[in-house]
Amino acid sequence: MENKPLVPNFFTEIKGPDGSAAVMQRQARYNGAIGARGIHSLYNYGNNEPVYDGKPYTFSSTYYGGTGTF
Repeated sequence: MENKPLVPNFFTEIKGPDGSAAVMQRQARYNGAIGARGIHSLYNYGNNEPVYDGKPYTFSSTYYGGTGTF
């Protein structure tokens, strides 16, 4: 894979027992949205018009240490 651009498509947000679960969820959604924009930009690299296919290209997860919830 020579001279091929790369971008991550898996994002995880982790908070300890003192962190806010609501903030963690917002951060995970934001990071996933930014990642999806990056994937979309790479997918459309060199195209004159962007193509929207309605498929997911990123995955976001959260882990909250206070409850052990993933």
